[in-house]
Amino acid sequence: MTAKSKNTGHIIIYDEAKGAWLYEDTGEIETKVRPCKHCGKLPKAVKLCKPREHSGRTVVPVDACIANLIQALNDCGFETETCCCGHGHIGHLQIKLNSKIKNVMVTKTSLSIEFKSK
Repeated sequence: MTAKSKNTGHIIIYDEAKGAWLYEDTGEIETKVRPCKHCGKLPKAVKLCKPREHSGRTVVPVDACIANLIQALNDCGFETETCCCGHGHIGHLQIKLNSKIKNVMVTKTSLSIEFKSK
């Protein structure tokens, strides 16, 4: 089974022989940042409120259309782990936070916040 994921709406697959993620449509190694498949914008840099545990990174690329929201969350002290604008799929915006909040789901008409149990 081949591992699949997405990067800015583009399907990527993990090539075990190369030990790298490749863009499915071209076979290129996922080193070059591509614009969003839906809006055509390049990701924006967001400064994290706390460095990533595994990499030490303090700045990460975020989908341009939600970068201001993600930056605001980090500015308020919420550690964002992952996020995705959904790349044109209405209702697929996802934000995962590393805090007392387990998950945040935002759609065009609603906001859902799930808290971690004690």
